[in-house]
Amino acid sequence: MSPAPTPLLAFDSLLFGRVERGKIERGQPHHTLILTANFSMQRIAVNANLQRFGAASLLDVSDPARDQTVGAKWITDLGVTYALCRRWQVGANVSNLFDVYPDEWRDYELGVAGVLSMNGVFRYPGGISPFGMNGRTAYVRVTYR
Repeated sequence: MSPAPTPLLAFDSLLFGRVERGKIERGQPHHTLILTANFSMQRIAVNANLQRFGAASLLDVSDPARDQTVGAKWITDLGVTYALCRRWQVGANVSNLFDVYPDEWRDYELGVAGVLSMNGVFRYPGGISPFGMNGRTAYVRVTYR
């Protein structure tokens, strides 16, 4: 990490501590790739979205050995819409089709001894996972126009 600018050095530990710098410099993926395909024919429409999120990290206050990184993951979303008639449509969407989860906290398996996982309470580092930690979601909708 680069040092703080000279006028801000007096506030370095408060404004630019290891955790805060890590949020800015390593807390979001450096690379994201999105591939989308749409297909429609007569009454049916299909939308597929494939997104790759790069790795992201959460840095410990002082100990680099306790830093946590979630690896890159691919997420697939799929939606299908069918026109019943001119004004009515029914559709189904699935987000995170293949039920992908972020990497677990390193110390989750330690249970109450786990510091990062808040004593084994939180399995996934949702704060640094760019796609969340809820897995697959699905819904059906009916539309009237």
